[in-house]
Formats: sequence, C-alpha cells, structure tokens
Amino acid sequence: MQGVRPGVQLQRTSLRRDYSSIAAPYQYHKDNCSSTMNKMTPLDIPEILALVGSHISIWRLDQYCVYRFWPQDMLSCLLVSRRFRSTFLPILWRTFDEEGMSNVPVHILRKYTPYFRIHHNYGCRQDYPLCDREPCTRLSQITIYQFHVSLSQLDTMYIKSNPGLTFIGSGSLFTIDVPHNNPFSNLTRLECLDGYRHNRCQKWFYQILYPISTTLKILFIVCEEGSSVPRGIIFPNLKELHVSVPNYQNAVNLLQSCPGLESLTVIDSTTKDSSNNVIRGLSAGSCPSLKSLILKVASDQIIALARMLEGRTGLKHLELVLGSSCTRLAKAIGYHASSLTHLSIVREWDTPPIVSFMLHILGTCGQLQDVLIDNADGGVIDDLVNKDNWKNPGMLENLELWSTPMILRGQRLRHLANPLCQHSLHPPSALSVDFIHGWRRVSKNAGLDHDREFLKALFDAAEGYCRLRTIKIKDVVYNKVVSRPTMAH
Repeated sequence: MQGVRPGVQLQRTSLRRDYSSIAAPYQYHKDNCSSTMNKMTPLDIPEILALVGSHISIWRLDQYCVYRFWPQDMLSCLLVSRRFRSTFLPILWRTFDEEGMSNVPVHILRKYTPYFRIHHNYGCRQDYPLCDREPCTRLSQITIYQFHVSLSQLDTMYIKSNPGLTFIGSGSLFTIDVPHNNPFSNLTRLECLDGYRHNRCQKWFYQILYPISTTLKILFIVCEEGSSVPRGIIFPNLKELHVSVPNYQNAVNLLQSCPGLESLTVIDSTTKDSSNNVIRGLSAGSCPSLKSLILKVASDQIIALARMLEGRTGLKHLELVLGSSCTRLAKAIGYHASSLTHLSIVREWDTPPIVSFMLHILGTCGQLQDVLIDNADGGVIDDLVNKDNWKNPGMLENLELWSTPMILRGQRLRHLANPLCQHSLHPPSALSVDFIHGWRRVSKNAGLDHDREFLKALFDAAEGYCRLRTIKIKDVVYNKVVSRPTMAH
C-alpha cells in the first residue's frame, strides 16, 4: 500500500487477533452458564423451595384432638441436600408449641431455640423456660394460654426479651398490675395486642398503651366498669378494633383516638351498653374511614343504629344481630348500596321473621358478594333465593343459610339431624361423593346431611347466580364444580 507505513497494517492485524483471543473465554463462559441454567429446576430457587416447605405438615391430631409435633416428613426432606436442610430447618422449628411439643427433649429445644419465631405458651414446659440460659430474643409472635388474672413474671420476661414482637395474644383476658414494669415499653414493632383488660384509671391506660400506640394495627380491649380511658392518646395506624366499653365517655374517647379505624367489632355479649355506647360514639362523627361494623343491637337501639348509618357512607362489611327490624333500618342500609359487599343479618330467637326486611335490602344493594340469610325456625326462603328479587344477582359469590330447617318452593323438607336416620331418602355416603346438579359437598366431617330433593331445588335456584361458587348450610359447605373446557383436536 502506498503512503501507508508498513507497521500500521501489521498493528491492526495483531489487534484483531488479540480481540478474538480475549472473546473466546467469554463465549465459553456464556455457553456454560446457559447450559447450567437449562439444568436448573424450580426447587433450585430458594423462594419456591421455602414455599414448598411451608406446605409440609409437621402437626397431627391425636386421639384427644390436640395437635402434636410430627416432624417425620420434614426430617426426611432435610436429608436430601444441604440446600434443603438450610431452607427447611427454619420452617421446622419456627413454631414452639409447649403443649404440642411436650415430648421433645429439652436438649433438642435448646439446640434449635434460635429458629423459634412463634411461641404458644401453655405454661406446661417448666423444664424449659425460654429465658433460661440462652434466652430466645427473635420471637415475632407470642400467645399466652395460661389463664392468669394478670401477666406473670415469666410472661413479662418473655415479652421484654423480644423487642421485635409483632403479635401478643392471650387465651383469656389479662391485666397489667404494675405500670412501671410495663412489658410493652421496649416493643417497637408490635402490631396486634389481643386480650387486654383495662380496669384502672387514665394514668394506667396511658402508661401501658402509649409506648405501642404508633405501631398498633389491631387491638382487642375490654374496658371494665369503673375504668377510665383518657383523651389525647392517638393510635394513628390502628385499623381493627375489638372492644367492650360499658361507659359512654370511654367509648367516645376510645373511638376518637382511632382516626384511621376501618373495622370495628363490639364484643359485648352480656349487656347492651357497649353496642349503645359505640353507636352513639359513631353518631358523633368518630372513625370517618370505617368500612366494617359488627355488633349486636337490641330492639330499643334500632332507630339509633339507623340514624347512625344514615349519616355515613362507604360501609363494605356489615354483620348485625337484631332484636327487631324496621323499614327505616333497611333504608339506612341502602345508603351503602354502592359499597356494601358482605352482609350478615341474624335475628334473635324471640323475634319474628325478617324476610320482607331482607328482601328490601337485597333489592337495593347491588354489590353484594357474600350474604348470610337468616332462615331459623323454618323460615321461608323461596323469595330470598329468587334472583328476580336481587338488585344484582350476578355479583353474589358466597351464600350462607343460618339454619337447616327451611321451606323452599312451597314444600317443607325435613332436616335429618341423624345422618343414619332410617327415613333418609339417600345414605350419607351418597351425599359426600356424588354430584348434585353440579355441586359437591366438601365438608365431609360436618355430621349433617340434607334432603336431596331440597338440595336439588336449592341448586336449581342457584343457577341464576353466575358467580356463585359456595353455598354453606350451617356447618356443611357445597362447592360448585366448574367444568374445564375440552381442547378441540
């Protein structure tokens, strides 16, 4: 080449040769990785393997209907590989149940204590307190099943040793008698407190609950007669409240302290004061974001309940036990027709049927997906299951009937309390294995059977509800069997 120095052409040639030599190892590495990826299985992914391990049963019911620790299947999985062992070992020892693991030796429990995250404390393993020697400090949930009046010293030690607790539950209501020894003082992540009984003054309430007021999302509290709930304490993140509060001012103060509350359940079962106080508190404008309401209402509170519902909008979940019914209450429930998806209305035993009351609601609310129909005492449900009486039957997904004696299409069909009754039209085994108009019984251990002719009539009526997939009659569940489309050849 003229005008070009010989060294330049030689340099370009050598560079090209060097690039190809450098790229060769990368090409080999790429091919090797692709072949390795092709050999991988879903179980090589830790998240999928952990998901599989969570479905391996490690508890079995004994003859006393108590869940016992049964790790045989999981222990076999631990022997597969190191990956299986490192993934399944934390799952195997995640829950320490004192009653279910009463046969596990102490030295085994001590060895795997670092894996414990959930503790069911029955007080039956005095030979192995978690705070002895090497205390367990990584618990996220603790449930105390000992029936104390107040938290024991050992329970307090458990709670204080685990600042990362997110759940504290109790098999019975508990109190805290010494506020300066508050076990909640160092908890920074507690989201659920279940079973607290407040029976003292405002100062005690403030000192005990203020340290966890900003993290709580679920609170189960019983305020006894003579107790006092102060103003000023705020639970900004509380979404679910289960409460019994016989004092009106306490109810107002407590509801006002939960500005973001979405679910409210009145757990009072012995007196109507709690429901009345809650209704009055909600009527004052507390809890504007409320979406779910569950309470029992006496006859003299029906108008107050209707007035409260008329002043609100946006309820999605409503469960009521009514002492009586009236047209105004049905219309008040209709104020939430555009948002109400779950409805359960049950009457007390000494009240007349509420068929017309329910028909008014079903004909108004067009977003209902889950409905419980009260047909106790042989209530007539012909009209209630007639899709023409529903505002939007196409939205219904789950239907529950409160009781089993019922009348359908003008014919009274008996409820067979004894599944082995000689008057049964069909043996119980036939109901548990056969299809009835495309529906299958799934709760085989419920101990109840229904007349086949009644079921046929009920499932025929259910054909008008295109999304209906589950029908529950007391304790017996029937699921609709959806046929899969066949592939055309």
